[in-house]
Amino acid sequence: MSDDLYIPPPGVTFRLLGYVSQEVIFAKPHTGSQGTGIAPLDEKDTSQVFTLTAGTDNHAGLYQIKSINNSLVLYARDDAAYIDVDTQAQDWFKFEPGTGQFTKSFRLIAPDQNQVIFSRTDQEPFLGCINAGQVYRDQLFNFVWAGSYDVVSVDYDLSLGKIVSSQPLVLASQTLTNLSTSDQQMTFTLNQTTTETSQFTYQTGFAVELGTKFTCGLPGLGATDFNVKTTSSNQWSWNETNTFTVSYTATFPVNAKPGATVRAVSTVNKGNLEVPFTMTCKFKDTGITVQTQGVWRGVSTWDLRHTIREYDSAGNPVDIPNIVSATGDAAGSVVSTAGGAAGGAVSTAGGAVGGIVSGVGDAVGSLSGTK
Repeated sequence: MSDDLYIPPPGVTFRLLGYVSQEVIFAKPHTGSQGTGIAPLDEKDTSQVFTLTAGTDNHAGLYQIKSINNSLVLYARDDAAYIDVDTQAQDWFKFEPGTGQFTKSFRLIAPDQNQVIFSRTDQEPFLGCINAGQVYRDQLFNFVWAGSYDVVSVDYDLSLGKIVSSQPLVLASQTLTNLSTSDQQMTFTLNQTTTETSQFTYQTGFAVELGTKFTCGLPGLGATDFNVKTTSSNQWSWNETNTFTVSYTATFPVNAKPGATVRAVSTVNKGNLEVPFTMTCKFKDTGITVQTQGVWRGVSTWDLRHTIREYDSAGNPVDIPNIVSATGDAAGSVVSTAGGAAGGAVSTAGGAVGGIVSGVGDAVGSLSGTK
């Protein structure tokens, strides 16, 4: 048995969809068998909508399934599923999770007489119950949420974020060869986009419906740790792979002395990330909040670096590159220089024969970048 079955709190409304019949249970304003049956799902038909009452004391762990249209509840006895007033011991059900590929489905078992409800379309009765010791697929049901809800927050457990895979990606490379007898200068230009992905997948809790739209920030990597990048202009779809592009832009001058060759290269790390999250949803009609636990997975880029290296006339690297880093979020949002690069130029003349500019923050001088 699975321990992952989510049972909604009282007040959350739902329909009961038969796994085999693909029809939902209805409860009309009649008691007994005349008031119950199955029918295709109709969003306007409130006779198909139920809520739960949680049992206490002798009924702890059991639930009544009550129609929102009246005070009648579902019960199972004498090989039939009825609705009636809530005075019967057979009113109380336990939700037994399915096994294997059916762990998100459940059986509705009335322990008082050990009856289980079935839903089928190939023979009458279409809705009824039999001894729970007999197990068939037409006894499986799923919740279909009746009320509409909004995703109000997504909270990431950044401390448990993982880099699943990572490799460097060259965004741009430019070379300046100076064959003259005087210093020459070029402007290094970076204007590239990368394709990234985002997917929110379910683990436990409230089952968010496939394709649900919501807006939130996404996890990313800073200089040393995971953080959340604000992407309020992006809308995501639940449990679908969302693809989007990220732009990297930068410009800065590079100097080459006579007879030298200077090469400037911009790189990022690109890889697969995983971060667990808790999503909170709020039902519009009741204000009830529910939570979902899952894992965000995405292909992301981070740690934008500009490497400037000088080569002599024989093609040999000159000296060891200096490293110039800026503080801030190293997720590629904004790239800025620090220290000796404060005038805007990264020069290979003199002792500073090369450099790696990395990190993000507010733009300084003429070197900047956005993601």
